[in-house]
Amino acid sequence: MSGESEKTLRDTFDEAKKNAPCLLFIDEIDAITPKRESAQREMERRIVAQFLTCMDDLAWEHTEHKPVIVIGATNRPDSLDPALRRAGRFDHEISMGVPDESGRQQILNTLLNKLRLAGPTEEYTAALARATPGYVGADLASLTSAAGVIAVKRIFKGLLSGAFVTSGEAAEAHQGSQSAIQSGSLDNALEQTDPPAGDVEMTPSDEQQEAAPVSDPAPSTTSASYALTTLLSSTPLTPEQLSKLTISLPDFLAALETTQPSATREGFTTRPDVSWADIGALRGIREELEMAVVWPIRRPELFSDLGVGTGGRGVLLWGPPGCGKTLLAKAVAGESGANFISVKGPELLNKSESSARVVNTLLTELDGLTSRGAVYVVGATNRPDMLDPAMCRPGRLDKLLYVDLPSPSERGEIMRALIRGVRLGSTPSVSLDSERDIIVSRIAQLAMDKCDGYSGADLAALVREAAVGALRSVILSGELTKDAPGASQGDNRISVTLHNFEQALSKLGPSVSAIQRKRYEALRVKFAGGRGGGEIKVREEGRAAEVGIGEESGKKAGE
Repeated sequence: MSGESEKTLRDTFDEAKKNAPCLLFIDEIDAITPKRESAQREMERRIVAQFLTCMDDLAWEHTEHKPVIVIGATNRPDSLDPALRRAGRFDHEISMGVPDESGRQQILNTLLNKLRLAGPTEEYTAALARATPGYVGADLASLTSAAGVIAVKRIFKGLLSGAFVTSGEAAEAHQGSQSAIQSGSLDNALEQTDPPAGDVEMTPSDEQQEAAPVSDPAPSTTSASYALTTLLSSTPLTPEQLSKLTISLPDFLAALETTQPSATREGFTTRPDVSWADIGALRGIREELEMAVVWPIRRPELFSDLGVGTGGRGVLLWGPPGCGKTLLAKAVAGESGANFISVKGPELLNKSESSARVVNTLLTELDGLTSRGAVYVVGATNRPDMLDPAMCRPGRLDKLLYVDLPSPSERGEIMRALIRGVRLGSTPSVSLDSERDIIVSRIAQLAMDKCDGYSGADLAALVREAAVGALRSVILSGELTKDAPGASQGDNRISVTLHNFEQALSKLGPSVSAIQRKRYEALRVKFAGGRGGGEIKVREEGRAAEVGIGEESGKKAGE
């Protein structure tokens, strides 16, 4: 009915004034006070106007000098009508962001104090706070609930196995049930006493003439498990047994595998499952990233004691395609335990917005990194010469790391990392653990000797092509058919051999040509020299080139 919403608003505020002093809380306030210029219907504009009028009527002289405080909550403050946020209305704004590690520890301390834990609460809160970056209060509450469920399942499993039944009638019941299960008499008895699966007609009584047919479901578990559960449930646990029922740290760690923070569910952030072990090389660059990002996040107090702070910093990774720049960024997030937001450059552009505006906005945001705390920006590009020079000045993406093609020894390390989960063998149908180390060494040596100019992506393609070649040879031999999908499960009939890698090597080649490699080497020197006389330092280990900017490097360039 037209005007009903406005009347409800007026009645609510009138009720608050009658009960003054009063606190009026409105959750999801953006649902009733959107921006009027973008409102789809006239009714929405009228509701906003009525809300503004009701807020103005809460002045001190209109409430008999008794305060009426209105608190609104929203996840979308930018969608509110601007008139609502002026002085005299919602003039105090409090941002409740994602808690940091200290905040998470305080929230966990409150939540875990209500639970029976296997160890000290402080030990649990410290470990869980470090392992839950990006979690908000609701996520942590969900985590504790999930850990409780896992603990209950573990306890029930222990009860069924006799781990918690140690004395008295409960132990006798357990032993008796085990004997019955082993002899098979329990199953026979259950077959005779299992409730019927169909509907059971009930004779209505005088008081329940309209009772509907009901069904008594059959046990969802096996007969033996159902009988054992019935026997154990009839015997209450002793206080001694109850005292052993606690939630352990492994329960929380298992709950972490199934609990997703809200930001991840909404697609904003992820937690990469990538570590340095998945990189396999680039030790020099890894050391630089450790000091630039990982250590400031993991041990911020060390930098604070030195007086340099741990404000956000920008890093630019550049080099030929396929050398692992994106993988490096994910590994940094994985090693530091930080949330990871991946954005591709074209995603920031649209048809109606000029690139100049996007660049200016990005420069402004980069200038605010230090004030935002532990927020780090890692950029990746194949064309550093196309970047706006202002993007790489100190305070923005000021740490430049050149990710070169891997050296022969690094190709061997990368290959070892890539084939870590691949089934290897001397023949397509034989895979022995005893000979795996020998085959791995030969394949790594093959990558070192015959894969000159290959990038990490090229080596990954080589591994896949070798695996497909091994599968193709088995299929062509007639050992596998399309109609028997389960025939190869659980056996070792398919394995990748050194010969498969040699065949794959004859089909593939490096994605970066020799001319392109020379161009990147020239670009590295030219790009470093064109940065205001920046000094270029090349570390042979990891083949990392860092462009350093400073007065000393400028003087050296001018000498």
